Amino acid sequence: VYNTGDLASRAVDGRIHYHGRVDWQVKVRGIRIELEALEQAITELSNVKHCEARVLDGQRLVLLASGAAELSEAELKATAAALGRGYVLSQAKIVENDAWKFNTSGKLLRNAVPLDDASSCEEEQKKDAWDAFVKEGASELEQEIAACLAPQLGQNLDRWDCNSHFMEELGVDSGGFGRLISQMRLRPSLRQVDLQMLFDHPTARSLASALALSSMDSDSEEEEGNDLPDSDALLQGVMSHLEASPHAVCAEAGCHSVTYLQLFKLAASYQQLLHQNLKMEA
Repeated sequence: VYNTGDLASRAVDGRIHYHGRVDWQVKVRGIRIELEALEQAITELSNVKHCEARVLDGQRLVLLASGAAELSEAELKATAAALGRGYVLSQAKIVENDAWKFNTSGKLLRNAVPLDDASSCEEEQKKDAWDAFVKEGASELEQEIAACLAPQLGQNLDRWDCNSHFMEELGVDSGGFGRLISQMRLRPSLRQVDLQMLFDHPTARSLASALALSSMDSDSEEEEGNDLPDSDALLQGVMSHLEASPHAVCAEAGCHSVTYLQLFKLAASYQQLLHQNLKMEA
């Protein structure tokens, strides 16, 4: 597709089929990165001979490297992290120099080195995002929001809190927002959250504050409504006035007879006008 970096083809029926990227740009935890940029930075290290970067399940960025004996995983992770937040490695694995495979042109074959032992490393164990959430100082509502958000964050998050930005820091994408709203609809305190609220209040703390203010406004409107006389009371008042002075009521209504239905409509209209006036004064 022109000027996008996406590779696609058009079928005979006019449908467009997406095949991936023409470059090595990928998305990790909702953030676009360049695998080639990462590999270039790693190969510039003096003790690195070969390396390969991979993305697993759109959530884990893995780097394989080989080289001198003093090469360490900590050095690889620090070099990657220096490129930006999106390049933070979930796993750095050092392999033997003879583990790589090459084609007839001498180019390294990607995905040829197995990762079957990746889950055995202690520091690479999957970590639930809810466990990484800092609960200290978080309100009950903020923790409810975080509990809905955690399943959308994948794994291997070291730490996040109420002030972590949903998109910029946690990498939640549009699909994640859709799943998040579905989860929130199951909780009475979060049912009013919609996509616009998530964009306007992109942290658990700011979203909880917005929900609290919205709840206060709703309670205030309900209290104002309770202070208004109800239609039955108004109708009773009008009926009393009719019994005391029927000719006066008929004259105000512009007719010779007033039905109960007309009186009820009059009372309801009066209540609506009174409610609008109180809101304008507030």
